[in-house]
Amino acid sequence: MNIQMTTASSSLSQTQKKIDTIANNIANVNTAGYKSREATFQNLLTQTYANQTGEATEPGRETPENLRVGFGSKVGLTTLRNEQGSAQETG
Repeated sequence: MNIQMTTASSSLSQTQKKIDTIANNIANVNTAGYKSREATFQNLLTQTYANQTGEATEPGRETPENLRVGFGSKVGLTTLRNEQGSAQETG
C-alpha cells in the first residue's frame, strides 16, 4: 500500500509541473515573441514479478505472465516550440 501511495504522490507532483507549464503558456499567450513550451512524460522504473509456475497460462502465449509494478512518471522533457506566430501590428 505504501508503494502505491508513493507512486501516486510522485505522479501527481509531476502532473502539477505540466499544469504549471500550461498555465505559463496561457499567461503569456499575448506576449510578443513568446515561445510556448510543451512538457512530456516518461515512466520511472518498473519492477517485474513473474508468476509462481513460470509457465504461460493463456492459450497462444509463449512467455510467462508477469506483473509489472511501476514507480510513477516524471516530466522527462520540456520542449521549446519554435513555431512561427501570426504577425501582429504593434503600432
